[in-house]
Amino acid sequence: MSILVCGSVAYDSIMVFHDRFKNHILPEQIHILNVSFLVPDLRREFGGCAGNIAYSLKLLGADPLIMATVGEDAGPYRYRLQKLGLRQDHVREVPGTFTAQAFITTDLDDNQITAFHPGAMFHSHLNDVREARGVKLGIVSPDGRDGMLRHARGFAAAGVPFVFDPGQALPILGSEELLECLQLATYCTVNDYEARLMSEKTGRSEAELAAMVDGFVVTLGAEGSRIRHRGEVLSIAAAKPDAIIDPTGCGDAYRAGLLYGDCKRVGHAACGPAGRGDGGAQDRPPRRTEPPADARRYCGALSAGFRRGSMVSLRTTRLQATAGALAALLILGGCAQGLGGGAYSRTEARRAMTVQFGTVESVRGVQLEGTKTPVGTVAGAAVGGIAGSTVGGGRGQAVATVIGAVAGGLAGAAVEEGVTRTQGVEVTVRLDNGQFLAVVQADEGEGFRPGERVYVLRDAGTTRVTR
Repeated sequence: MSILVCGSVAYDSIMVFHDRFKNHILPEQIHILNVSFLVPDLRREFGGCAGNIAYSLKLLGADPLIMATVGEDAGPYRYRLQKLGLRQDHVREVPGTFTAQAFITTDLDDNQITAFHPGAMFHSHLNDVREARGVKLGIVSPDGRDGMLRHARGFAAAGVPFVFDPGQALPILGSEELLECLQLATYCTVNDYEARLMSEKTGRSEAELAAMVDGFVVTLGAEGSRIRHRGEVLSIAAAKPDAIIDPTGCGDAYRAGLLYGDCKRVGHAACGPAGRGDGGAQDRPPRRTEPPADARRYCGALSAGFRRGSMVSLRTTRLQATAGALAALLILGGCAQGLGGGAYSRTEARRAMTVQFGTVESVRGVQLEGTKTPVGTVAGAAVGGIAGSTVGGGRGQAVATVIGAVAGGLAGAAVEEGVTRTQGVEVTVRLDNGQFLAVVQADEGEGFRPGERVYVLRDAGTTRVTR
C-alpha cells in the first residue's frame, strides 16, 4: 500500500547580480526597457512540493508514489529521483514543455527580479489518481489549478482519504473551488498566513472551514501548530531540534510526517519533522531517526481520534497520561523555525531573498532566552493536576488537584523556558556598500571570524548571516 503524492516538481535557478539594477535602468526610458545583467553566481536546486514531500516520506521509511508532470528537460531531476530510490511510475513527461522553474536575480540593493515558468506543471490534469494502484492515502499539494481539482475529485471518487494542501496555489483557486476541495478532503493543512487568506477568500472563519474536514492543521512556525477536530483545538509546541543541518523544505517535511503517521497508525505529530534531523530539502543523504516512545504513544491516540471521528479516546489518554507523555508536547509539533542562519520557516521556502556581501568585523557570544508559550504552562498544569487528583478524596482531593495544577503550571513554564534557551552569536558585518550591520542569531557552530567574507540574507524583516 502506497502514499500518492500529487504536486509540483520544479527547478530553482538562483542568481546574484554584483551591481545595482538602478545603474542600468534609465527611468525616462522605461517605456523601451531593454537591459541585460551579468550574473556570475548561479546555482540550480531541485524543488517542488511533490519532490520534497516524497523525499521526506522516503526518509521515514515509506514507499511514496509521485504524481507530477515534467518537461523534456527533466533528465537531471529523474536521475535525482532514481538515486533517491523514489518511484516514477506516475511522473509524466509532457512533450514540447519545460519542467516548472523559477529564475531569481537579486542586486546589491536587495532588489529582486523573479520570473516563474509553470511549464509542464500546467498540464498536471493529464494525470488521474485512479490510475495509481494500491494507494492507501494521498495528498493534493500545490500544482496546476485544473490538476489539483481533478486529483481532489479523483481521490474522493476512489474512496481514498487525502490531505488538501493548497499552499502557494491559493491565489489561483477560487472560493467555490476551495470549498469543494475541503468538502472532498479528509484533512487540510496550511500555515497561519494561508489559513487567514483562505478565510478571506471563502468568507468563512477558520472554525467553519475546520468543520468541513476531519482534521484542520495550521502550522505556526516557531509557535508550533494548531489542530482542529470537531470543534476542539489542540495546540502542539514547536520542536527544539538537536542540530539544524538544513531546514529548507520543513513545511513539506511536516506534511510528510502527517501522511506517514496516519498511514502507519503512529500519530501525526510524532512522525513529523520533530522526529527527524533535517528539514525536507533534497540535498541530504537518506537517514531515519525515531521519535520518543512516549511521544509515539500520546500522538497515536490523537491519530486514532481523527480516524474514528471521536475525541473520547484522546480525552481519556490525556487523563491517564504520565508526566513523560505530557512532556512530549514540549518536543513535538510543526516544524520549528530556528533562530540560526540556516533556519527557515515554510513561508520562506521557494521565495527569493535579497543577498548582500560583506566582511565580518567582530563576533561575540550572547544568550537567547527560551520560548514562553502557553504550552509549557498547560502541560505542567496537566501533570500537576493529575498528580494532585491522586491525593485524598472528596473536597480534599479537589483542593489538591487545584494546587497541583497551579504549581505544575508554574513549573512547566519554567521548564519550557529553560529547555528552549540557547546560545547565540552577535555578528557585526561591514557590507560592501559601507554600511555596518549587527545580526544576532543562534550559534550553530559556524565559527565566524573577523575578516571573513560572508553573505547577509534578508527577507520580510528576517536577516541572517551565512557563508
